[in-house]
Amino acid sequence: MSEFQHKLDEARRLYLLRVLVEGGGSVNESILREACRAGFHAHGVTRQRIRDDLAWLDDRGCVTRTWLDGDSLLVAGITGRGEDVARGDITVEGIGTPPIAVG
Repeated sequence: MSEFQHKLDEARRLYLLRVLVEGGGSVNESILREACRAGFHAHGVTRQRIRDDLAWLDDRGCVTRTWLDGDSLLVAGITGRGEDVARGDITVEGIGTPPIAVG
């Protein structure tokens, strides 16, 4: 994997956590995909990419995953650890860090 792709993956995972925080803590995969396409990266953000990222984040204790409608729709929930990462209070290898807020 190239360094660029690695940084892109880290940034996208952080962005997903931030969308979950701003979305009230629980958001479905379709909304997460649209948010990524609108605010992060317009191309290459597939439903499978979102599912893979959420599985990766779940393995690290940052999100929970719940399947609805007979496993056709995935809903992600933010965990306390995920909120801490999204806010920059802790770091997790493979997830970007938010910029430092000024003021």
